[in-house]
Amino acid sequence: MRRSTSFTLFLALTCFDLLSLASSLFALLFRTVMPYLKTSALFCKMFGIFFLYFRQCSTTTLLLIAIERCIVIKYPFCRYLFDKFRLPFLAFVMLMFVVPIPFDFVFYTSGALHCEAFDTLHAHRYQIFRGFFTVFSYAIIPFVGIAISNLLIIIELKNAKKRFIIKENDGTIRSLATNSAEKRGTTVMLFVASFAFLLLLGPFYVHWCITYLFYNYPQCHFTRNLYENVQVCMGVFHPYLTVIEKGMRELNHATNFLLYMATSSRFRSDFKTICFRLFYRIFGPVILFFLKHVCSCCTEPAFLVALQQNVSDTMDQETSLDTRRKNQAAYKTSHYFTNIERRRRQNQLLQAAFTDETN
Repeated sequence: MRRSTSFTLFLALTCFDLLSLASSLFALLFRTVMPYLKTSALFCKMFGIFFLYFRQCSTTTLLLIAIERCIVIKYPFCRYLFDKFRLPFLAFVMLMFVVPIPFDFVFYTSGALHCEAFDTLHAHRYQIFRGFFTVFSYAIIPFVGIAISNLLIIIELKNAKKRFIIKENDGTIRSLATNSAEKRGTTVMLFVASFAFLLLLGPFYVHWCITYLFYNYPQCHFTRNLYENVQVCMGVFHPYLTVIEKGMRELNHATNFLLYMATSSRFRSDFKTICFRLFYRIFGPVILFFLKHVCSCCTEPAFLVALQQNVSDTMDQETSLDTRRKNQAAYKTSHYFTNIERRRRQNQLLQAAFTDETN
């Protein structure tokens, strides 16, 4: 898979999934070990808000992966522009989800059960806005975007297969191996992640939307804690079903990383390489400094020479990769605009020739 686009987004998605799962597990652990935290406003806000933040970033990143795959397969000449604006757009989305957090701290306080909201008109309006913003950003928009992107990818792959078959029958192409293994592996990863996302997360929010829109019970009016009202609303009718759907929702974040590792050998190799690179880049200099300056009187360990060599190689590799990345970006940008200019001139020549023929 191409490190410049898909792998970066898959790595970000993996981090968001693991952070979301970790925040949920830590919240459950702390509530079990320290029961008095159930009425702690700070605890409820910190874990609830950031847990929701990681979830939203996870689903949005998966949506970006689906859009990126669709662009690469359907419009290959536009992938350089997407690669250029990929990280700024992801940073903008993360910032957009950060903006409501100060308002969450303002409008929520401690109550008898978790941190209930202030009983004011402005707080009630904000709760309604926050609830629908969460549902749309976390479920509805990603559902629609991922489904449409995957549908376009499937249609384009079928059309490409038909074109390859026609060319093979004409003798203009020998095999269907034009679609590289890397692209196929990345597309398979996208399909697997999308299927898990829609299957595990879909029932929860479909159930919630049906309950809220058609039954309109008082428990669904966002009068309680923002991060518990969905379960309360759905639990009015099917409490056991709600527990199962919550488990499926958590399973989505827990299994994504395992699905990526199982479906792509390239992902496993790149993930292992990045882990070692980050270790040598972050902890390597710290360990060397500790062994040379803090613990200078200690016996020099046998792995010190190998560690120094690995840290030096990692730093040199980072420098060369950064230089190569800049050169490739400059070349791709110039090549892209050169093709646009060449096509524009060809169109002008064709139009001029057509005008001369008509005259």
